Amino acid sequence: MARHAGYALAATVGEALINQTIRAEFEDLEPIHDSLLFSLPPSVPIAGGSTVQLSGLALFEQRPKVTLRANPGNTARMQTSAIVYVAGSDDPAAWPSFEETRKLRISGSAQVAIDVEVAADGVFLRWQPAGSSIESLSVELLEGPGVPDWLIRAINSPETREAMNRALRAFGPIRISRRLIDRRISHVQSGDIKKAGLSLFEWFRIDETIGSQVAVRVMDGCVSVGIDLEGRTRGDPGQLVDLRTHAGDSVAYLSKTYDYTVGTDKPILVPISATSNCDVAVLFNADVISAITGSISAQVSGTQISPAVKLISLSARIERFDKPLRGRETGVRVDFVLDHKDVGLLDGHLYLQPYLSERGDYVPNPPPAVWWMNIGMVVLDVPWWMEAFPIISGVAFSAMLPTTSPLAFVGVTTALHAIDHEIGDGAIELAQQLGPGVAIAPAWTDSTLPTKKRQPSSEGLKRITLGSDGLGAQMSIIAPSVRFDESAPGTEIASIRTQLSAASLGNFRIWVELRPDLAQLQDECTVRLLIHRGDTRELVANSEGPFRSHSSVAFSHLTADLYDVDSFLVTVRVWFNRTSMSGLLFAEETEVWVNAAIDRHRPFLTWEPHTAHFPDPGSTTGWWHRYSDPKLHRTATSSQCLAVRQRVERFAKAGEAAPFEYADTLPFAWEELAANRNQVCDYCFFGGPTLTEPYPREDWFCKTVAWPTVPLDVRGTGHVGEEPRNLLGRPDGIAYPLWSGGEVKLAGFRTVAGLDVAELLRPERTVHGDRVRRQDLGRTDVVAFVRSGAVPAGGGGMPSCDWSFDDQSLSTPTLEVRWDGEAGAPRDPHVVASGCIRASEYAAHFGIDGSSPGGQMQPGELISYLLFDLSPVEPDEWLTVSASLPPAQDPGGPERLVQLEAIACLRR
Repeated sequence: MARHAGYALAATVGEALINQTIRAEFEDLEPIHDSLLFSLPPSVPIAGGSTVQLSGLALFEQRPKVTLRANPGNTARMQTSAIVYVAGSDDPAAWPSFEETRKLRISGSAQVAIDVEVAADGVFLRWQPAGSSIESLSVELLEGPGVPDWLIRAINSPETREAMNRALRAFGPIRISRRLIDRRISHVQSGDIKKAGLSLFEWFRIDETIGSQVAVRVMDGCVSVGIDLEGRTRGDPGQLVDLRTHAGDSVAYLSKTYDYTVGTDKPILVPISATSNCDVAVLFNADVISAITGSISAQVSGTQISPAVKLISLSARIERFDKPLRGRETGVRVDFVLDHKDVGLLDGHLYLQPYLSERGDYVPNPPPAVWWMNIGMVVLDVPWWMEAFPIISGVAFSAMLPTTSPLAFVGVTTALHAIDHEIGDGAIELAQQLGPGVAIAPAWTDSTLPTKKRQPSSEGLKRITLGSDGLGAQMSIIAPSVRFDESAPGTEIASIRTQLSAASLGNFRIWVELRPDLAQLQDECTVRLLIHRGDTRELVANSEGPFRSHSSVAFSHLTADLYDVDSFLVTVRVWFNRTSMSGLLFAEETEVWVNAAIDRHRPFLTWEPHTAHFPDPGSTTGWWHRYSDPKLHRTATSSQCLAVRQRVERFAKAGEAAPFEYADTLPFAWEELAANRNQVCDYCFFGGPTLTEPYPREDWFCKTVAWPTVPLDVRGTGHVGEEPRNLLGRPDGIAYPLWSGGEVKLAGFRTVAGLDVAELLRPERTVHGDRVRRQDLGRTDVVAFVRSGAVPAGGGGMPSCDWSFDDQSLSTPTLEVRWDGEAGAPRDPHVVASGCIRASEYAAHFGIDGSSPGGQMQPGELISYLLFDLSPVEPDEWLTVSASLPPAQDPGGPERLVQLEAIACLRR
């Protein structure tokens, strides 16, 4: 039987194009669609009468793959997989422990239905996941401890397979081919026949409708489709073949051009293979072409095409013919009958031949190959027939191309008669006017897939063929980004990010990010983020709560506890909380390392003596030389001078570690530092040659705490000895008494090297009130200290007082915070924490020796603290802080008093 199996149009779509289309559809699922997620069943019975408890939310990987093999059900086998972080328990009474999770890939294969969608916008091959059914699952361990047998059985249970099936069925349907043909083939041809003085709005019409039943046959590596035209054909689906490999007696033609080729030269057609490595092959039934031509003939019969000639009839068929000097060739034979007023009825015929024109010799930038339609031969030796030729060939062209142009992915000029040929007498002149024929379409065209992500693609019309059974075309659509990229981007659901530079004065920061296409889910997720020391596993920081506000932690590494820590253990759990779907979405435990270009475990360093070369500032060619004998430098993060940093950077550019000579001790006692200053770097030990006070001895000291230097305004009762300058600079134990109705305003915060507040406010030092965690300090902008005697305020921290903060920005309003220090009182959200520590530890931390009368700390005395988060105020450049006490409500009662000792701004 003919290759079209009796259908008006037969088409074959290859497996590679189907998978490319599915992948492109999945790439477009951003933001992610709910159907890409499914929950594991929370309780699964397994063989032996046991029940397994599960928690996990599976995410389909983005690129399922279809394999096509001939089968009676005309289905395709689809391999799919999902990533799941699962916590499980084989104890029915125990909820799964989220401390032990496994990252698994669950893979399954399913038979999915392939059918054809006859839609208003055309006919498409379609994948129908609604008919899918996964028969079995396999489990691959990606991360975590081994997978116990009870967990494998629970995942491969009917309940889990059904959960995956429900999610899979929710995908479709998905179109897996470009439009095969229009739902209706409708073409209206106007007539503008100048020689006869006619101008017709509708000369003839082609109007065909696709049948409601379209046949599908799945074969090895492809799907073939049979499409009927209503009232014209009725095909046999069992006879459909792979048109990409079955050529029959069809032939394709090629004609090469050279430098000496003239534009009016007739092409020399050479047969080439009628099959190609293509994605789509189509075949239009030759009998249907003939039938459509016949219906056109009936509409145009009697048309006056010149003053002396009428067109009576046309017909078309594909046949082989003998071409003079060329032998046997194939073309579309167009027969016509004309009526000349003097001669009467005459008949003749011509042959139309499609061919590919490409460059035949090597040139650096050859012109693109193009498909043309050639007039292969004309049989009618009457000179005046040339007046009718453009009309005849144009009508035949119209009969063929409206049906095939949607398949070629290009708009095709369908009427040759629209070209205004001024043809004179003589067949030779006619041939010269026609030249190589009429261009149909380029062989290759740059394009983009009609998807949201618009992947670049190339579309190729690789063959146009003629055979006894019809007119064929073979095409390819190649989008490299989805066809050749075999990576599986769905394996990483989230990622852990870090900023852990030992050279940074700012906080260490660790956070978790959902994959970009999952980011929209964060408002429905909760997170638990735990940070432990890598060596002792001591908890450093933690955050738990809504994902958007708790997916990040920050803590200072410039503390006695953390300065020497080389790595941290990060544990993350993310849960999805939607009512219809919930479970563990992501789980990971990983060790992250601190980036350190200098061995900070060794306190001192230097490097070898050397001769330094540098340009002569007084000339453009001269050089000066200096013998350099480096002094001792410090490795401490807060003290590293420019020379040390430049040496690190210079070697880092070459991909090397800077060579240093390290030492654990100074050649003299630390107390003798000032007397031996000539042996050490002024900047590493003192902060500069003009400064006389050395940096703190501890390597973990910081330069991130700023103290006020300017008293802007003071209002109060004016008690003797109450000077606002007592609040300026570093803590010295001398307080400023703030009485009822009083206010003090401070500014000019200046960073001074010292020991970090995080060390001072370690949780174990808290005597009353809130214990300050590292993540609390990570969001703290200002901290205030008060001498509280032996008894703190009722709430265990600072006494009640009012505060205002202003960064002097026109765009940010002054922040007002009212603090109520009584137990159970409501808190302003800008208050981070309040509590008490022992005054003795406070004095030791800041080096307060108590030699000043007002700075002596009494046994049992406490220091209260109050921490503020100033958002949206930004205290980076300039900050004004005001503390005040409202006037006493009872004029006869005792005045209230707050002994302000110090106020600090934490620069992060």
